Amino acid sequence: MPKRVPAMVSRAACASFAVACVFALLAACGSGPKHPVPTYHGDPPAPPGATSPEELVYFSTVVARVRFLSSSAGVRNYPPDDDRDPAPAFAFRFRVVEYLKGSGGDELTVRVLATSRRDYIIAPNANAALALMMAQSRLAERDTRWDDREAVAFLRPSPISAESGAYEFTHRGDWSPSLNDYAVTSDYGNSYVPNRAWLPAVAPSGDAAAKGAPAPEEPRYLASAPAAQPAQTAGGVPDDYAPPSATSISLSEMKALVAANEDMVTKGKNAPGYEDCLKDKFKFDALYKRYPPETDFIERRIPSGQPAGYRLLPNPSGVRHGAYYGKWWFAGTDSDLFAIRIANDPDNDPSTGYAWEEVALRPVPEGEYKVYLNDQPPAWAPCGYYPEAALNKREAIIIATAPDGVVHEAFFDPADMKGGAVGADASNGVLAPTDFTFNGASVSLDSIRRESRAVEMQLSPHTRLANHHADFIALDGSIALRLDFNDASETSAGANRALRWKVDAQPWSDGDMLMLRVSESPADLAGAN
Repeated sequence: MPKRVPAMVSRAACASFAVACVFALLAACGSGPKHPVPTYHGDPPAPPGATSPEELVYFSTVVARVRFLSSSAGVRNYPPDDDRDPAPAFAFRFRVVEYLKGSGGDELTVRVLATSRRDYIIAPNANAALALMMAQSRLAERDTRWDDREAVAFLRPSPISAESGAYEFTHRGDWSPSLNDYAVTSDYGNSYVPNRAWLPAVAPSGDAAAKGAPAPEEPRYLASAPAAQPAQTAGGVPDDYAPPSATSISLSEMKALVAANEDMVTKGKNAPGYEDCLKDKFKFDALYKRYPPETDFIERRIPSGQPAGYRLLPNPSGVRHGAYYGKWWFAGTDSDLFAIRIANDPDNDPSTGYAWEEVALRPVPEGEYKVYLNDQPPAWAPCGYYPEAALNKREAIIIATAPDGVVHEAFFDPADMKGGAVGADASNGVLAPTDFTFNGASVSLDSIRRESRAVEMQLSPHTRLANHHADFIALDGSIALRLDFNDASETSAGANRALRWKVDAQPWSDGDMLMLRVSESPADLAGAN
């Protein structure tokens, strides 16, 4: 049904969203004066943008319960053909309690670059000795409060070392290079960034947590608490600081995540683009969590009463090629009146190109209609991904305008009535809207019904609508029936009066989808009833 909607709002700028993301990610790498370590109470929400355990499981080769053994400072030297300077680095040794994903030995080593933007500023041309000194200094500042307890570590093979069993902490794949080198040191460095790859147990664990020994009760792990004090800017304000939290996850929940990840990966491993689709899923879920998309407002204008399939825009939109089709759909109150469909695709093959078009599904009366325009890019089709945060964020107002001389338009969907008649009123079919203004007075079109070779219309207050006619417009835009009010006879309808026309053939049936238009009559209405 037609809906009145708020005034239009200017469209948000997409570029500002992307720029904000970049600067926020860069800010997370700073360091400086420290805040006190917060005290945690309960399980508040995770900080915006924190890497989810689901994401860490996906990007990890190994997920393991571990116990900290030792740490050491070192240097990463690059090959002769690599012009980068020696970089300070850490090495952490762990004893494995249990492998939750992957496999390996009883111990493993984690190699971590200890270089931040601050280090590059201090020593842009560091030699090995200076790099080692920097690593030793940073290691001395390391937060040691988690060393006495079991942890879950998310790991993948280390690019720093070719030695067997050397890993790095897992970070967000390859999509946030500004965090790749430093975010993983948040667990053993001294800066807060929202990317935990080492989840310490909520409580210290004793010797009972050693490999093979049963735990007295199921351990829980801090899933998103900051590892240490957050970094600050030079002015004393935290860089992109989010309130810390102590969200926790149990061992059984972690194992369920690993099992769900294996199922997810196996489900579409042979589908083209499936892996990239999953990476996008984690990427955009994280970005939308930190930077929720704003609502866009768009407008479409069409003439009223156009046939089903009439385009809301003059031409099909865009051309795409690929292994999959994109998906577009309308949602909201009036979404049953409009659709988005594939166009210009005679061979039903997305790889050869296709477009899409927005269309009306039936002739619509004058009014304003509100829908939400959603779309799923082809790259998200393999894994069926669509970010919930982006759902219904493009609000479209579709304005249908009637021709000059029209006094009323309405949806008319007739349904079977008692006595073998077909009509529409408050309880039989759809006739809406019913109210309009004629010669300055309010009129209600109460009912329209078809009997054998006759059509009857009841108006209140009763009026003949002189010099006007009614068109019943079919789905294809043709006029299924035209009634001239000047030719109507009057009849009794209970205690009221009704207008009546004789018709030569049955004009409509139960279940038809028509549009009624009442408008001024031209000088010649030849062929009207």
